[in-house]
Amino acid sequence: MLFVIATTAACLTAEPIQIHPLHDLSSPLQDDLGAGVWGNHIVLSSSHDLYVNHVYPSSRLGEGYQNTVFVLAPQPGVVQSTLTASAGSVPGFGHDFAVNEDDTVFVSSQLGTGALPYDGSVERFGDALVNESVSFVLDDDFDYYYYGSALEANGQVLVVNAGDVYGDGVFNARGTLIIQDQETGEELSRLSPKHLPDYAYFGAPGGIALQENKLLVLAWDFLAPDGTTHPRELFLYDIEKPSQPSLQWSIPETEYAFGNFGHHSLAISEEYVFVTRYNTDSFGDNGKAFIQVHSLETGDLSRTIELEREEYPSSIQLPSVATQGDLLVVGNPLAEMNSRVSVYRISTGELVYQLQPGELIEWEIFGHAVDVQWPTIVVSAPYINNQVNEAGSVFVYNLLDDSVCFADMNRDGVLNFFDVSSFLVAFIDGDPRADIDFSGDPSFFDLSYFLQNYNAGCP
Repeated sequence: MLFVIATTAACLTAEPIQIHPLHDLSSPLQDDLGAGVWGNHIVLSSSHDLYVNHVYPSSRLGEGYQNTVFVLAPQPGVVQSTLTASAGSVPGFGHDFAVNEDDTVFVSSQLGTGALPYDGSVERFGDALVNESVSFVLDDDFDYYYYGSALEANGQVLVVNAGDVYGDGVFNARGTLIIQDQETGEELSRLSPKHLPDYAYFGAPGGIALQENKLLVLAWDFLAPDGTTHPRELFLYDIEKPSQPSLQWSIPETEYAFGNFGHHSLAISEEYVFVTRYNTDSFGDNGKAFIQVHSLETGDLSRTIELEREEYPSSIQLPSVATQGDLLVVGNPLAEMNSRVSVYRISTGELVYQLQPGELIEWEIFGHAVDVQWPTIVVSAPYINNQVNEAGSVFVYNLLDDSVCFADMNRDGVLNFFDVSSFLVAFIDGDPRADIDFSGDPSFFDLSYFLQNYNAGCP
């Protein structure tokens, strides 16, 4: 099935439903920020707990501030626990983390101070409600620069990025992925494609995604000393047999290119791979942002979703993506308070919802990170100007809230017989428009959701 723009008349003419947040969550450290950043990385677990980091510039950590990962009930944002580094105020703690379905949490804890070489560690919190952890470290012939700078977990294994530093102290940015047992930290496998140059950034932050047994790794180019670049490549591994990728392919380039970095740059659905891209001819000039959609079976480019950007700001912010079932969330962060977060139906390409931010201040980057566990979507808007005591916001949305009038099938603002008739026809035909919970097929649950929403009426 190709990922295409919706072709039915109703889908082409229908405007996306505008949704406003139910909650605007500020940092629990709001009264004592110290120029920290709230929401640089967020994870919404399968149990609908929300994990949000609050991190500080390394220069402030010696002044009594400490990086923290907060565990919250997203509605209404009550703090359930705080996770901090066992070694105290560690510069790299909390910049990345992963959460299993059993709420085991893995948090990066980079122990160095900037001098090469140095090791990092990953702390495992077996119970997210208790601030007690076990540290994983690597001890072999290599030192590791930023071990833990990117990590994913699937309930069985932990996948951790580590940039190599050889014995002569020369930094090799090619990168290595370490697959470890999530309970013991035992190394099970090591991935580092040898054909890649030392500047390819294999599996850098934002460049790995893990869904069940499918591991997707991005090697994005970095300018070599001779001015050349290596084409971006994607590698798909079966985590149970990772010795060789089951699929690898190069990503098509456009006129200008800038490398991927940051969290939430990749996502995997049942049929597709979603890769965020930002192309520019220089920092901030003629910038375009888009999502490339590739077949998970062949790697072929299915389509490109170009995101609206009137005038790209000087601060470079990549799009963010998250998927669940037939739902794709795309954050399009801009620094001039005109950011957008859109919700698409993957099977048809239909733009279903537009998420509106709550109250923003200048330099809050709405859409920097997104995550979804239907019907909840969370969006972060970290404050990127760390010269003042502002940290950012995290917004929580509920797609089943009565304020979201999805029962208005023709988007005319009125609920009547025509909406009921349209839904029933779509439901009987198996039309994705009747798949309210984005599970992939209309079911009795969708019928129940429609009736509840219809009876509640449109606000």
